[in-house]
Amino acid sequence: MGLLAPLYALAALAVIGPVIFHLIQRRPKRTEQFSSHMFLSPSRPTVTRRSRVDSWLLLLLRALAIILLALAFARPYFREESLARSTLEGRTVAIVIDSSASMRRAGVWDAAVAEAKGVLADLAANDRVALFTVDRTVRTIVPLEETDSDSRKLVRSALADIAPGWETTRLADGLIEVADQINSDSLGGASSTTQSTIVLLTDLHRNSGTDAMQGFDWPDRLNLEVRQVAAKEPGNAYLSTLKGDDSAVRIRISNTEDAATTLMQVDWVNETGQSIRGSSLQVPAGRSQVVSMGQQPAGATALQLSGDAFDADNRLQFAERVQLRRPILFAGVQDRPDEERLDYFLEKLPLDTPVQQRPLEVLSASSLTQRLAKDSLSDGNRSGISAVVIEVTDELPTLVDELASYSRRGGIVILCFASPWEANPLVTTAVGRILDESRLEIKEADKESDEFSLLEFVDYRSVVFEPMANPRFNDFSKLRFWRHREIALPEDSSIQTVAALDDGSPLLLKRQMATGQGAIWLLCSGWQPSESGLGVSSKFVPIILGMLSDPTRKSEEKLIYEVGQSIPVDNADDITRDGFQLPDELLERSDASIRIRQPGRYTWDRSGVKQDFVVVMPKSESLVTPQDPDVFDQFGVRREAIVSETELQEREQQLKIEQLEKKQCLWQWLLAAAVVALVAESTLGLVLRSAAAEP
Repeated sequence: MGLLAPLYALAALAVIGPVIFHLIQRRPKRTEQFSSHMFLSPSRPTVTRRSRVDSWLLLLLRALAIILLALAFARPYFREESLARSTLEGRTVAIVIDSSASMRRAGVWDAAVAEAKGVLADLAANDRVALFTVDRTVRTIVPLEETDSDSRKLVRSALADIAPGWETTRLADGLIEVADQINSDSLGGASSTTQSTIVLLTDLHRNSGTDAMQGFDWPDRLNLEVRQVAAKEPGNAYLSTLKGDDSAVRIRISNTEDAATTLMQVDWVNETGQSIRGSSLQVPAGRSQVVSMGQQPAGATALQLSGDAFDADNRLQFAERVQLRRPILFAGVQDRPDEERLDYFLEKLPLDTPVQQRPLEVLSASSLTQRLAKDSLSDGNRSGISAVVIEVTDELPTLVDELASYSRRGGIVILCFASPWEANPLVTTAVGRILDESRLEIKEADKESDEFSLLEFVDYRSVVFEPMANPRFNDFSKLRFWRHREIALPEDSSIQTVAALDDGSPLLLKRQMATGQGAIWLLCSGWQPSESGLGVSSKFVPIILGMLSDPTRKSEEKLIYEVGQSIPVDNADDITRDGFQLPDELLERSDASIRIRQPGRYTWDRSGVKQDFVVVMPKSESLVTPQDPDVFDQFGVRREAIVSETELQEREQQLKIEQLEKKQCLWQWLLAAAVVALVAESTLGLVLRSAAAEP
């Protein structure tokens, strides 16, 4: 027999009470005066110790009632052999280690590995364990499919091989994926019906990406234990650049709230890390300070911060921009006065951008055809032709195939009707083929020589007119069009009307190509003075530059990427480091982009034009102020610590004992017996008192 609550059995010691009361001394309680004794001297009465029990049966009933009550509250049970033979069901434990860049801080990774080994030490022989790492993505190191006998050996061996990476932290994505794997494994019958547990080993800083847990239905039979590891020295300082109008480099130095150091040193350094010049400053914890570092010295390639606890993000590298030469090709009528030629106005425009040199090249129709045939825009990262501007003439049909192919590959084509329209079915057909719209009609607008048209409709969502959406810049009342061509489109046409005149005819049309980012613009009037006042208007520059803007080249403006950020590169072999191609372990490839897994300076070879760019540690990994693990409670996550095999065995044994005791219900019988004993005691006591009262 066993007792579920053995401490209650100590109440049986109360049986001493009735015994003591039965053996208590009896003293005279009152005195009587007799007249015959009035002349005698008083003396103390003789008291004798009473050592016998008047009613043994009454004493036994009282003692029995107390003992039965004590045993009932102790909840006894009869042991069964099944308790001794009970074995634990195997658990499923998934160890998830944060392998993001912040885990590189001194002491953090070692602490996480030590915690993982501690988890392995607490597991039973029939427990299954899996190992995952999580940063931006989840990596399965030891899968759930491994048997319980092999999994612990594999995990212990893998802990010596894995190391933190350089990417950002997305704990929620990792936990959700691991939870789904465990849930699928359980539904497949591979796991037991006991609670499964995810043990998360992380520094859990404020940018760990836990918000994505919102809305996820956490499985009922899955526990989460968060073991937060800390660095040997808290806090971190980091650098970021600020844009300025002058050539001086301005930076912001930020110090986290938990930082222990405030004195920092910032130096210009060369590629070997040797300091060229620098300065020291104080940055209090939780504050930022903006500093001007002057112009970049000759030979300097980076700014180096020193004095904080985490040095992985202390170097801020710079890359010099190399402009690509991508000319704008023009073909049009040349036998006119300068002010009547379209290219005359184009030459005055600031066509170059920080990314590209875009010289204007004037070609004949035949030369343009040959040039387009040789050019390739198979990807958006190679030097080629920036745009093609065509004045619509009788030679347009000879350019149709090359212009259509060029636009489908991502090129920009501007067609301009700069001369009075003379009906030509071949030209109409050519325009329709280029626009991929065969149902259009073209005719000259009918108006008197002194009449003009004004803009009536402008789509400010277009890249052309978006910069002029502000009321200060959208006054087009002085922009007059003396002549223009009327183009009729079917109602279901996919060609967009960007601007229209007051007679209802479109002025500017756009056809966005279905493949790539190419676009075809159609301007129904010229910009020379005989056609309109556009060429001498302040609106000419933003309108033409808007049509010439190339969305495929926006990525080239970026010279700094974060580790794990998508870089639009079709051919990964174009990226080198120190003259060598990148090994596969540093690359994550996709169809039209790559992700680099290590910070550093890299070179991008774009058709012989080499452009350096920098890959840095994600900024979110510099903000290492820890947060409370209770953050998971708000997402409905069941948090419970994993226990050792011994403690689990004790819990399982106790649970089975409780079930056995509940099944036997011996306490109810003992309580009933105690009530019977008390009734018998009360009855016997009443009888004895009645008998003693009789003379």
